[in-house]
Amino acid sequence: MKRPVSDGVNSALTMCRDEEGREGGNLDQFDKFDNLSRREKEVLSMVADGKTSKQIAQTLRISPKTVQAHRANCLRKLGANSTRSVVCDLLRTVLTAN
Repeated sequence: MKRPVSDGVNSALTMCRDEEGREGGNLDQFDKFDNLSRREKEVLSMVADGKTSKQIAQTLRISPKTVQAHRANCLRKLGANSTRSVVCDLLRTVLTAN
């Protein structure tokens, strides 16, 4: 059974955070993602999977406006200008930590 992207992202961040801690690395790069709510992480992982706001809304059984609000909150909390830059930053953080 395929695990949801959010589980994979959370597992990767946990693994990378543990590895960085053992090596005395900088954990700040992971901390910004901890500020996201569970729902914001769900929405972000679905965006990373290529889903539109309408598709995300249908899957989560919320309105598209609520999805847009979650996306805006992610951008604000992460200090990003676009959802694409957030997804790229997340992937870069996870990939370069290994």
